[in-house]
Amino acid sequence: MISTKLDKKRAFSGPELTISSCNIEGINSNKEELFADLCKENSCDVLYMQETHRGENMNNPRINGMKLAAIRPPRKYGSAIFVCSSIDVTSSQITERDDIEILTKDVGKCTVTSIYKPPNSTFEKPTNFDTKNIHIIIRNFNSYHTNWGYDETNSNGDQVEYIPGLTPELLETLEQYTDKYEADPFDEDTIEKGEELMNLLTEDYLKDPEDLKKGESNSSAEARLCPAIDDTLIKEQAGFRPGKSCTGQVLNLTQYIENGFEEKKVTGVSFIDLSSAYDTVNHGLLLSKVYQITRDYKFTHIIQTLLSNRRFFVILAVKNSRWRNIRNGLPQGSVLAPTLFNIYTNNQPISTDNNIKHYVYADDSAIAVQEDSFEAVETNLSKTLDHTGIYYRANYLKPNPSKTSV
Repeated sequence: MISTKLDKKRAFSGPELTISSCNIEGINSNKEELFADLCKENSCDVLYMQETHRGENMNNPRINGMKLAAIRPPRKYGSAIFVCSSIDVTSSQITERDDIEILTKDVGKCTVTSIYKPPNSTFEKPTNFDTKNIHIIIRNFNSYHTNWGYDETNSNGDQVEYIPGLTPELLETLEQYTDKYEADPFDEDTIEKGEELMNLLTEDYLKDPEDLKKGESNSSAEARLCPAIDDTLIKEQAGFRPGKSCTGQVLNLTQYIENGFEEKKVTGVSFIDLSSAYDTVNHGLLLSKVYQITRDYKFTHIIQTLLSNRRFFVILAVKNSRWRNIRNGLPQGSVLAPTLFNIYTNNQPISTDNNIKHYVYADDSAIAVQEDSFEAVETNLSKTLDHTGIYYRANYLKPNPSKTSV
């Protein structure tokens, strides 16, 4: 069962997209009936079948309640995709080379790819893996690796990236930390055990393999992340970036206004301050944006670990409230928080109009418009603010009315 966000309406709880996959080893009427019942019982949205062994001269497979969306029908191998009637399939793609079958479907905002690689074929990464925001892969690589419990590693196993799970040491430390956290999250022993756990995690996930071979000391996540993503951030953002500052943005804006004055232009500026900006960051959106910029699953997993399982309670007089889970926001005081916020707001709308300039420092923004008349300034500034408002609402950001002015 895989859940992701689509545009269709769903119940208030439960998965939004249910995908089933099976290496069916030849499809027949009995298996078709069985899968029809399974899809109905589990509210299956997408069904992937591999090794259907259905020749081109044979009738296409049928699953009651589902519609056939794509099929590759060779007798030797063969793959098929079924979707329920409510699923909107926007596009599809079938690729075959050296008997490797790759069937891709765009379902709403999600791309689902089925890969079947016969034992004697060489695995190659499909070209469309890095082109979608949400990509789910159903696969049968016929590859072997000792990390997965096989006795040996074959050449194909070497080419399939292995994502390690918890080592025995990590699992033991996690259990110890969980027990201490449940007893007293603010105890010094709890904090020390948490730091030990994070050190073990960063040692496993953040260090490059070459660094591990050389035995070099582990650098902090912040020191590794900032240089790696700085070139991908919008140039208008000056918050917590090398060579940029708040003073520099003030000087840039002042110079822009002075230049306009000399050219007899009218300048209008909107100053925007976001209310509790770091506290309103949506974790799901942030993790998606971190992966889009870094293309690093392991690092995205570390950020997810940093944000998850955080709780709080309130003390009023001599009474304590019950524990609440923190579902939004960045950790206060974390050295990573400013950089993560820069990533979160990196897709904010920036006008390409030469008469409109954006000056951003962390959660503060100034939008300046220069025109020949007050009316033109008002029109363009209003349009720009409308686009910015749409972005803010979609990303759960709210301007502070008392600190926002034009």
